[in-house]
Amino acid sequence: MLAREPTEKANNYDFVKDLILKRYRLNSEKLKQCFYRHQKLAEKSWRNYAHGLNSYFTEWINELQVKTFKQLKDLLITEQLKYRVPAEVREHFLDDWIKLKTPYELAEKLDEYENIKNCFRTEIPKKNSYKFQGGVNYSGARPKESPKDFKSKF
Repeated sequence: MLAREPTEKANNYDFVKDLILKRYRLNSEKLKQCFYRHQKLAEKSWRNYAHGLNSYFTEWINELQVKTFKQLKDLLITEQLKYRVPAEVREHFLDDWIKLKTPYELAEKLDEYENIKNCFRTEIPKKNSYKFQGGVNYSGARPKESPKDFKSKF
């Protein structure tokens, strides 16, 4: 990565630092995961743990360009909604999942998905739920003949 740069730039500390930070910058989804999964190590203090949480959270909301309380509130509510969505529905929205940042936008898409899914769902009849109406005998046995029927045949 650095070998492709001109020598003057490769010897400039600030340029190299920015280049490396840009290359290894975590995206918003990874920062969110780091924030939620961060755990306190036994050898570290609570202050270090709090600092780590603060850093991940700050970088996460900066990456998503959250500037107002309303945007932060929408982000946290949307994350709760996303957490509750079944996996097969999540897979359907895979391309747009990270882009959905407001709870109402996500809720609208989820409602549309369920409405369409329900339209195509057909009710499958339950086994043995039909009643025999007469007519064709499916049991394989011959119908019983009464003595009257027997006499009329001859």
